[in-house]
Amino acid sequence: LPSLLQYANNTNMFGERFTSQFKKPLDFWSYVRTEHTELSDLLLKVSPHAAGVERLWSRMKGVHTDARNLLKVDLVTGICVVKMQFQEERK
Repeated sequence: LPSLLQYANNTNMFGERFTSQFKKPLDFWSYVRTEHTELSDLLLKVSPHAAGVERLWSRMKGVHTDARNLLKVDLVTGICVVKMQFQEERK
C-alpha cells in the first residue's frame, strides 16, 4: 500500500522530476523494482491489451475482498492465475 500511495501521489521516485531522466518506461520500472517490487511486478505483468486488463481486475475483485485483505500478493496472484486458466479451459 505505501508504494501504491507514493505512485498515486507522484511522490519520491514517482515524481516527474525523477522519472523524466529515463527514456523508456521499462527502464524506469526496472530501476524502481528494487524498492517497490510488488507494484512494479503488477504493472510489468499486466497485459497491455484492454480486454485482458479488464478480465484481470474483474478476477481481482472476486479474490481480493475485504474478508481476504490480508492475503499475500503471491497468493492472490496465484488464485487469479488459476481462475483465469480455468476459464480459458472452459472455452
